[in-house]
Amino acid sequence: MKKFLTGNVFAQIIPLLMMPVLARLYSVEVFGEFALNLAVISIASMFSTYRLEYSFFSENEKSVDRVINYCLLILQFNTVMLFVVLSLFFELIDVFFLVSSIVVFSFNNLMCVYLNRKDCLDEIVKIRIATVSIVSIIQLSLSIFQINISGAGIFIGWLLGYLLSSLYLLGKFRKSFCVIRVNKRVLTIVIARAKKTLALSFSHGMNSFVIQIPSFVISHFYGNEALGFYSMAYKLIRVPTIFVGNSFGELFRSEASKEFLEHKNFERTYKKYLKILSVLSVSGFSFIYLLHEHLVILVLGKEWFGSVVYVLSLYPLFIISFVSSPLSSSYIVVKKYSLDLKVQCVFFAGSLLSASLAFTIEVASQWVLIYSIVMACIYLGNVWCTYSLSRNNDEKFA
Repeated sequence: MKKFLTGNVFAQIIPLLMMPVLARLYSVEVFGEFALNLAVISIASMFSTYRLEYSFFSENEKSVDRVINYCLLILQFNTVMLFVVLSLFFELIDVFFLVSSIVVFSFNNLMCVYLNRKDCLDEIVKIRIATVSIVSIIQLSLSIFQINISGAGIFIGWLLGYLLSSLYLLGKFRKSFCVIRVNKRVLTIVIARAKKTLALSFSHGMNSFVIQIPSFVISHFYGNEALGFYSMAYKLIRVPTIFVGNSFGELFRSEASKEFLEHKNFERTYKKYLKILSVLSVSGFSFIYLLHEHLVILVLGKEWFGSVVYVLSLYPLFIISFVSSPLSSSYIVVKKYSLDLKVQCVFFAGSLLSASLAFTIEVASQWVLIYSIVMACIYLGNVWCTYSLSRNNDEKFA
């Protein structure tokens, strides 16, 4: 556990160290456009495999390799369909880059879930370190050598980094993959399995939309410059989450799954991680709150001072979501995908309500604060819901 946490922290140090450099090489508008692209990719990737990979945790060792090939079959089908549909409306070069980005991002996420199920946590860390290193090096190189790509170097660097990571994973674990002969029997099996996790796919898709909706709202109502300031503030205040929160989420899911299989509940594991995450959240985000102005100037530079107000606006959201998000794996542990979908519908409704207020609010940071408070309240409700599940009190939600 300690080695896994340490490795994840190290994997996040690299982009954090590169942030001050890239902030001085790329403009605020470029970062705004990059944030918008990632928002689209993030949402689309939630439906690329219908989240079938999350059924790994309920499969035995022999079945896991078969399921991952079903996931790849779905990914291939959705890739072709997406490319064909988008080609009818957009330029082929734009469609190629978008679809390629969705594929490599989805495949990397798929393999991380697969390796988690196989207890290959060290391999996950190695992949993450290699990926962020390659992304940072390419982004930096394209800017320094002033390659004429109209400011798209930051996106191309991201795409190439994930592409190389995907190629490595294909080579490293090629024995786990096989060519599936598509016939009626296989399609019946895949469709039946996909139906079971389809609710989870929509749930994760809505969750991604809730997270990314500020990018769409700010870009549309307040412009890409405001989105650039927001995106950097988001990265800065998210440091405790990417350093610690994400790692604890994976560890919680693994430990909770084992306890649930043995005792039909995972209350002990839930309480353990609830306490740890609460202490880390209060201490980490309080530090950022007290020093936010100095951190923005030190890390990003004076030209990014516009990000300061967004750090304050996002504070309510992150201090609560840091605790709530990792514990949301409880729905996966007990296979309550439909309940997870209902919870995400509440988040989705809250985000739409917040988005509608943008028509009447002229200042972007004020809108972000309202969005932050609304989401924080819903995350609190999610903590209560997941705790009840950990005690196997799911009759409350029947």
